[in-house]
Amino acid sequence: MLKSREWFPAGTIVVLCWQIALLCGASALLKESAAQNKQALDYLTGCAAVSIASAAMFLCALYAVQAGEKRIKREVFACLSRLNVSDAPVPPVSGCDADVESNIRALIMAADAVNEREKAIADHSLDFLCALDANRRIVAVNQASFRLTGMHFYQLIAKDSSALIDSADLTLFFQALSRASNVAGAVEVATGIKTVDIEPRIFLWTIEFSTTHQLYFCAGKDVTAKMQLERFKQDFTSMVVHDLRSPISSAAMTMQSLLQDKKNAVCDSHRVQLSRTLSGMERLLRLINSLLDLNKLEAGKFKLNIQLVRIAKLVDDSVATIRGFSEQKQVVVTKSGDLQEKVAVDEEKMIQVLINLLSNAVKYSPAAGTITVTVNRSEKMITVIVCDQGPGIAEASKGRIFERYERVAGAEQTGSTGLGLFICKAIVERHGGNIGVRSEVGKGSQFWFSIPALTNESDPDLDL
Repeated sequence: MLKSREWFPAGTIVVLCWQIALLCGASALLKESAAQNKQALDYLTGCAAVSIASAAMFLCALYAVQAGEKRIKREVFACLSRLNVSDAPVPPVSGCDADVESNIRALIMAADAVNEREKAIADHSLDFLCALDANRRIVAVNQASFRLTGMHFYQLIAKDSSALIDSADLTLFFQALSRASNVAGAVEVATGIKTVDIEPRIFLWTIEFSTTHQLYFCAGKDVTAKMQLERFKQDFTSMVVHDLRSPISSAAMTMQSLLQDKKNAVCDSHRVQLSRTLSGMERLLRLINSLLDLNKLEAGKFKLNIQLVRIAKLVDDSVATIRGFSEQKQVVVTKSGDLQEKVAVDEEKMIQVLINLLSNAVKYSPAAGTITVTVNRSEKMITVIVCDQGPGIAEASKGRIFERYERVAGAEQTGSTGLGLFICKAIVERHGGNIGVRSEVGKGSQFWFSIPALTNESDPDLDL
């Protein structure tokens, strides 16, 4: 059976053939008799009238069918828009009006079902879900709002986001919204939340901006218990470490004085024991300082005192600090490269990085080995490389050694805490740089870090 798109052209051709036949018949009549001209003319006039009426009828019908198809398309597109999926299965549209209406109703029901499922998923989520418009007003929120904040969804709809976010963190939240609208992907930020009749909470927000809908879609995860535990751990660590550092430092200074005083009556056997005890205390102090640095990092209190300094000074001070350790193993430290370059860094923190890398190099170097410190300047970065002749690092360990409490094989015998390289990484990254290692088992290791080079080293206030 022909559909509307097929039978209208076919019908038009049939009508045209019929009209041509009529005209041919009229021509034949004209040839038979000139006396019958009036009859032929009347016949032709009738044919023309019929042709015009037929053409008008078909044009009107064609227009009506096309208008109906456009209406159907609008209805279908509206249904698809409600479905909000571009590849949704669409029932075939037939030429029968009843079938078309049935298909449209089926699409509407499918759209409603999808919307109900999506709403059920959002409402049963354990996280707080909401959408904000360009003016930061809440335009949608899920049912978890009451459980997490004590406020019903209708108390939040059309309200400014300041009705939800704690005032102390509002600027931080707005900054996260601004970043989300300018980057591809999600932005995370932790803020306090206003609540009603329940204790205040802390949410970790994941925010993504939709350019299609011009909305911020926000998912808030309740991390109150986790943050409280972290804060308790930081406070406890800080208290214990501070209470330990002072007495241990005093005892270590006393032992150093005894060992350096040549007039005291400490016999050689006691002197050896004092030296061993002092080494243990110094190792314990390094552990305490590492824990303090870790605590500051986690609390966001790791501050940098940036100043201009030459690389040579950083390297020389670091080498001098580990000289006693290196001389015990008869390890020689050499320097080369662009040592006179200046960098804008926290001098104390950068020396801490170099001491850690040099100490590790001495630990793993063979007796009478050589350690090389090389400085290379590129257009935008300055790279410092500490190269040793140690046993090297296995490929599987390279990606983990800069993580917290991670130690390479054999580090247990050296008294390593697994925090040194983690803190080095944090310090270098806070300076806008990178840190890494190149190593092969049996061929030694090259630990390197890169920090931004100076592009304008004019600072007359700094004495270098």
